[in-house]
Amino acid sequence: MQPHFASLFHHIATTSRIFIRQSCGALADNTAKILSFLHSRQYFSKWPACGIIIFMYRSSIKRIGLLIETSSGCGREILRGIGDYCRNHEPWILLRRPPLYLEEKESILGELLNCGIDGIITRMPEHITKITSRRIPVILARSLKQHSKIPMIVSDSEAIGKLGADHFLHRGFKNFAFCGYNDMPWSQIRKKNFNEKITASGFKVFTFDQSKAAAKHSRNKELYLLGEWLISLPKPVGLMTCSDDCSKDVLEICQLEGIKVPFEVAILGVDDDDLICNLPYIHLSSIKLNYQRAGYEAAKLLNSLMNGEKMCGQRIDIHPLDVVERQSTDITVIEDNEVSRAIQFIDQNARKAIQVADVVNATLLSRRNLYIRFKKAVGHSLYSEIRRSRAKEVARALLDTNMSVTQIAQSLDFWGVDHISRFFRKAAGMSPLAYRKKYKN
Repeated sequence: MQPHFASLFHHIATTSRIFIRQSCGALADNTAKILSFLHSRQYFSKWPACGIIIFMYRSSIKRIGLLIETSSGCGREILRGIGDYCRNHEPWILLRRPPLYLEEKESILGELLNCGIDGIITRMPEHITKITSRRIPVILARSLKQHSKIPMIVSDSEAIGKLGADHFLHRGFKNFAFCGYNDMPWSQIRKKNFNEKITASGFKVFTFDQSKAAAKHSRNKELYLLGEWLISLPKPVGLMTCSDDCSKDVLEICQLEGIKVPFEVAILGVDDDDLICNLPYIHLSSIKLNYQRAGYEAAKLLNSLMNGEKMCGQRIDIHPLDVVERQSTDITVIEDNEVSRAIQFIDQNARKAIQVADVVNATLLSRRNLYIRFKKAVGHSLYSEIRRSRAKEVARALLDTNMSVTQIAQSLDFWGVDHISRFFRKAAGMSPLAYRKKYKN
């Protein structure tokens, strides 16, 4: 062996031990130095075996398949969360399906399985059997009962349904409806919990489910049936849909049938897909879910699975964060004008330390009369409404800003950290920092 080649292999062996000891970040730095060293001495042209260095570096980086659509807001948010994890922890190679104009006819999954993939996150349950047969760690980004041992990302559909019901009850509606799909388990769970919350308050819910035979119908037939149902509903009605896609269909039919939104039909969807919600002529209100956080947690779990943790049905919950109010629910259906005025005052001043007396002064009623009429119209006291609105502002500040708890307390007119902490713990069941840690992206 020539002296300079022996020296090179000594350098490779020395660096190999560095590769093993150091993190991936240092790995990249060392590789760059070695490649520069080789190029400067023209080793690549003389000694093809030097490619072993590149192989050593590449083999240390895991390759992750992401079978998640980018056409939906939830898919994009999950991918953002995965990207957040990679930037902070693991420099994975992320392999996604190519865009339509580059996509080949061959199976995308087959291509991934044949390129030495280390783990997969997918929204396609039909792929699970083939993936697990290769003993590749996988996380399914949707809930299906038949894959009980597969880790899943699961939306908290119970809480979603209840939050939608609370929103319309708070708005003073007396008529309620739900529109969903009967072949989607998450849609049925949302409908069930919406119904239970409304009926417990003494009201009836009108429901519309896509027919099991809907696939045999034309698109026009489906929309015709939906239109007939919307026309038959008592007005005004608070209508929750199972998703933003469903809300879009409802809004289109209302437009075709001359049904006024939100004055006759107020529409609330789920997912807060900014494109779907903001594209129509009337912007759609929606329940925002914490998809980005779920994507981050899914990547964290996948890393553990690739390092030896067993797949045993681990569950990553997607929690509803808030109702993002837009034009489609911009209405309060309360017949009592003074009660409506009180609610409007509370909403407009929720960032201030308002008291019951301030609300009374904003109306034409005495304290006792307003208390009685408010309780009758809304179902809870003035004081409870003030606390609810204030707690909502605290939660928004915790999730939407990077302000400290001290800064949030000052901006929302609390006395200090102890005051806001006691207040929020009573409202949310946890401290402000615990809430931020659990729900913030």
